[in-house]
Amino acid sequence: LTDWAGGEPTPLRGAEKLVLKFPHEVLASFIRSFSVLNELAERTETQVFEEYLVSQWAEIKLGPLPIGNDAIAIMRLVVQAQSIEKQVALIDAFAEITPEDKRVLSFEMARTGCVDQFYSRAQMLKVGGPAMLIYYSPAFLRNLAPARARYALRLLAEVYRRARVLWPLRASDAGKSVTVRIDQIKELSLQAIQAVYAEGQTWLLYKRNELEAVAECHPLDFMTELVTSGHKCVVLKFWPKQEDGLPPHTSKATHSFSGFSTSSFTHHAGAMSSFTHAGAMSSCCSSGYHHMPPAILSSVTTRPLASRPQRSKSDAPLAQPASAALAPPLRNPQDGTWSAASRRKLQM
Repeated sequence: LTDWAGGEPTPLRGAEKLVLKFPHEVLASFIRSFSVLNELAERTETQVFEEYLVSQWAEIKLGPLPIGNDAIAIMRLVVQAQSIEKQVALIDAFAEITPEDKRVLSFEMARTGCVDQFYSRAQMLKVGGPAMLIYYSPAFLRNLAPARARYALRLLAEVYRRARVLWPLRASDAGKSVTVRIDQIKELSLQAIQAVYAEGQTWLLYKRNELEAVAECHPLDFMTELVTSGHKCVVLKFWPKQEDGLPPHTSKATHSFSGFSTSSFTHHAGAMSSFTHAGAMSSCCSSGYHHMPPAILSSVTTRPLASRPQRSKSDAPLAQPASAALAPPLRNPQDGTWSAASRRKLQM
C-alpha cells in the first residue's frame, strides 16, 4: 500500500493512484489477510503463512490442495499471480517445466529462513540457508503469464539456481535470508530478455553485499571488472534452449548456437585457441563464461581483428615465403616431364 500511494510526489496524486488504479482483488486480499496476522501471537511465522496459502487456494477454488514437495512452491506462485487466468496458466506451466527446474523451485521456495521451522507440506532434502527472496518476482510472473508462463518459471528457476551459487547452502545459515533483485527484467518481454545475447551483452547476477544480489544486463567484459573489484558474480542463462523451440525472432543459425551444450564447448575449447589468446580463454573459463553459447564467447576475444592474418577476396591461400616461391621446379630425369606441382609453380 505504501509503495503504491507513497511512490507519487504529491499526496493528492498518491491518493488518486491508490483509489483509481489499485486492483480491487489485490486490495481485498490485503484486507482479508489482516486477520491472519493475529495468529502470530500463538503460532510460528511458518505455520501462519502456510495456513494463509491454504486459505487462499481454497478461496480461489483451484481444485484439490497440492501435495508433495511441490505444494508450497505452487501455492506461493498462485498467490503471486493474483488473477485467475494467470494462476491457472502457472499451475499448468509448473507441470511442464523440466524436473530440474521443478526441483529448484520446490526446494528453494520452501525454505523458511527461520531456525527449526518447516512447512508441513514440504520435506526438505537438506536443511540449511539462507532463504532467498526474489524481489519483484510477482511482477515478473504477472508480466509474462499467461502466454509465457512456462518461460517465466524457467527463468525464475534460473535466478534461484544461480543465487544459490553465490550463497551456498549451509546448515548454519538456516535462520538467515537474502534478497535477490530482478528489477531490470520485471517488465521486459521474453524477446527483450533474450535479445541481449545477440548484442554482445549478458545478464549477470552479482552480490552487492552479503545480504543482497542484483540481476543486471552488462557487456560481456564487465564480468571481469566485477571479479577484479572483489564482487562474486555468475551468468544467468536466459538464452533460448532447444526444448523451448524457436522463438519468432530467433533464426535457426542463432538457435543452433544457443542450444550448444557445455560438454560440446569443453570438447572444442582447444579449437577456440586459434582466435582467442590463452590469457583471455583462461579468464573466461575461470569467470564462468563457459556457460555461454560459443557464438557469444567468441566476442570476448582480446585479439584485435586487424592483427589476424587476412585472406584475399578470392579466399586464396596465404602467400608462400619468397624462398619457397623461387625454389627450382622438379623435373623427371627419365622422360623430362614436369610434375603436377612443378607445372603449377611455373604457371605462378
